[in-house]
Amino acid sequence: MAYERIARAPRKYCEAGFTAVLLPPFTKGAAGAASGGYDKFNDYDIGSKDQCLGTPTAFGTAEMLRLCVAQIRAHQMQVYGDLVLHQYGGDVEGVYAPLGAVGISRNGRFPKHPSRFVGAPPRVPADPVPDSTGNFAFGDVAAYVHAIPAGIMCEGAIQAAGWLTRTTGVDGWRVDEVQGTNAALVHDLLQSDALREMWAFGEYFDTTASQLSTWIDALMQRRTAVLDFGFKFNVGNLCNNCSRIWMGQLAAISYCNVDPAKAVTFVESADTDNSPGEQVVWNTINNLIWIHENLANGDFVPRLDTDAQVFVHERIGSDGRPGCVCAFNNDQWNACTRTVQTVFGPNQEVHEYTGNGSYRNIWTDGQGRLTFTVPRNDNGMSYLVFGKPIGNVAFGWHSRSTTQTFFGAVDLDIPPLRDGECDVGWIWCAAGTRLSAMLTLERAGWNALSTVWLVPRVIHNVG
Repeated sequence: MAYERIARAPRKYCEAGFTAVLLPPFTKGAAGAASGGYDKFNDYDIGSKDQCLGTPTAFGTAEMLRLCVAQIRAHQMQVYGDLVLHQYGGDVEGVYAPLGAVGISRNGRFPKHPSRFVGAPPRVPADPVPDSTGNFAFGDVAAYVHAIPAGIMCEGAIQAAGWLTRTTGVDGWRVDEVQGTNAALVHDLLQSDALREMWAFGEYFDTTASQLSTWIDALMQRRTAVLDFGFKFNVGNLCNNCSRIWMGQLAAISYCNVDPAKAVTFVESADTDNSPGEQVVWNTINNLIWIHENLANGDFVPRLDTDAQVFVHERIGSDGRPGCVCAFNNDQWNACTRTVQTVFGPNQEVHEYTGNGSYRNIWTDGQGRLTFTVPRNDNGMSYLVFGKPIGNVAFGWHSRSTTQTFFGAVDLDIPPLRDGECDVGWIWCAAGTRLSAMLTLERAGWNALSTVWLVPRVIHNVG
């Protein structure tokens, strides 16, 4: 399954220059292994309970999820999870009664009843949300403000997100469908103890800069970033227009030009698609990753934004990355020669890093201008990137440790301690790794002479 495949290949990703991996929703959907996870049934089932047509999620078991997270982090990449708050699926007349730890009784933590969802009585009115017109009804829409009793859904969601964070060891979160989720709940959840220091970004399905700015600045108090749907749609239009689009619009293409620090650009849906063949990373982007990580930094300065077919901008460099000049030609029939001003300086040697043109190194003129010819748009390979020669800098990585907490309780997915042996969970580590373990007990009602031993056993070897 997906978790195990990713866990076996993180070195390939980090050496290609990837710095983070976004994983699909951890919680199992109502359709079990056939679900992408957006029809969440139980907040405390990450492929660890035999419910919803089986134990694994579509992507693997809880053990494989923890292995996947640990492996990615061990290769110095960030791991982000996909947090679903907006909706649930798999109810029986509005009742969600998940299994407990033993797997027999439906006594699982955070059960739900009709008065905690939006709808006609006994359900409750819709919450105040950032955009009520974008509050799409996927499954049962959760009510956080109007839930009965008051506060129960907010408290339960925050506790569940903390459990997910601590038991997996992730670095941050994508929050699904935030335009239809009460903003105070999202803000308070991201400011809770377990998530306060984590990076997060929201899926706000809107391209209006003022809407996104209101959500980020006023409602989130700049606690989170946001997916830039304007970038996705405008780039899509650009790629599908048969050379009939004005390239100058790239100077102000989307929210990334308004608030670059809080805009998360993307070109395809960050929702997980289970369709065969959709989970693909093309080898041709490896070089672009290298350019991004080694050259592209600093302010975005348009250098040619009045041309119908060619757009040129410069990243002027910062934080040790020297910057670059990027040129794009949308003309499917003609190569285009252009001259632009740069900050490289007069009579400076620069290197072309994409290999799309016939260039190796060229020089700026006495005024620091650069003249070049961008290839015609043949299958999208009509772009050039120029920068100061810096040599072939390979991506390196240093291993990071991961802390994962196993919680035991009758209403979770691991039972509480009892007389005799109790398997708590699997710990994944490379040979020679130093392990640290701490056992924290709730001793209420215990005999004063009770003794607990924490005994590790080697039970599986992953190649």
